[in-house]
Amino acid sequence: MNKRIWWAMSLLSLSGTGCASRPAGEVKVAPVNFVHADEKVERPGYIILADRRIFATMAFLNAVGYDEEKRGFRMHPVRRRVRQAIAKNLETHPEKLATWRQYWRKRQIPPFACKSYALSLKADYPFRRVRPDEELGYPHAAAALRGFPDILNDFWRTAKLEEIWTDVKPDYMAAVRTYDP
Repeated sequence: MNKRIWWAMSLLSLSGTGCASRPAGEVKVAPVNFVHADEKVERPGYIILADRRIFATMAFLNAVGYDEEKRGFRMHPVRRRVRQAIAKNLETHPEKLATWRQYWRKRQIPPFACKSYALSLKADYPFRRVRPDEELGYPHAAAALRGFPDILNDFWRTAKLEEIWTDVKPDYMAAVRTYDP
């Protein structure tokens, strides 16, 4: 039986609701495979993911200055913990952080379009495009984010996101397990 992926998520409320990309016609199309069994919950008819692509993208956006919260909500403690860990890990790389902030300021792409773009990447580090622009919910983001996979990969290494992800994954998975459409 085929299962539908209802929602690829890294718990947007926890994450802050993050490389030369090939031109649209040159994306080497491949399936998106989720190989970390401990990062998904399967129920009859759906799968819920704690998605590393979304986590990395939102961590990047938070690092370069994304501070918005849903009206009436305060920043989630896990989001604060991720931001603090990233800030600490980037203390010795101020030049990279400055370059990433400059890259981001030039883009003016809303986070929801960035998340759409992130879903066109390979599901695990190293991130690369595996889905074409026409599959994006916001295809205009592809042109504006050309080069983002290389930046995201550099950010993943420099900010030590693998370690941070390992630290916060239990919190994400606890929230994922509570989801029921």
